[in-house]
Amino acid sequence: LIGSTTIDLEDRWFDERWQQLGIENKREPGVTKHDILKVRWDTKPVEVRSLYIPFESTVRGSIECWLDILTSSDATAYPLDDVELPHSKIFEVRVVIWKSKTMSERDSSENMSDPFVRVWPQGCAPQETDTHWRSRKGKATFNWRLKFDVELGHNTHAMKFPYLQFQL
Repeated sequence: LIGSTTIDLEDRWFDERWQQLGIENKREPGVTKHDILKVRWDTKPVEVRSLYIPFESTVRGSIECWLDILTSSDATAYPLDDVELPHSKIFEVRVVIWKSKTMSERDSSENMSDPFVRVWPQGCAPQETDTHWRSRKGKATFNWRLKFDVELGHNTHAMKFPYLQFQL
């Protein structure tokens, strides 16, 4: 438990000031089907509520929310808002490896390296460039293009760690 907050619904419902909030934005249902899209109830302001753990006075975080209280008849007159998270999508990630500079030489006797680059987005198989044989002074040229299909969205592996990894 990170924390919790409590809202007294009865206090809100019977508070005349809370009842008047957002009344200027209210749009009643019309006669035609097209008017149903323009229906809107009293918009209440977004609140920032502090989160607490029981028996502690330290704020553990906050949550942004709004509270609508409707009678049963009002609730059926207004369509529900779609608050569903967007579906995951497949994206193409393109990486161009052009050149590298100031690499350390691994073969210290000849001051040369044989570098290549390995790249992968989280959840995808790594891809590699070709090897730039015997590069000197920490410089290598690749001109290599890599493509990855990455799924991004809610409940995907990349949602939590959408990292692009590079190894040289």
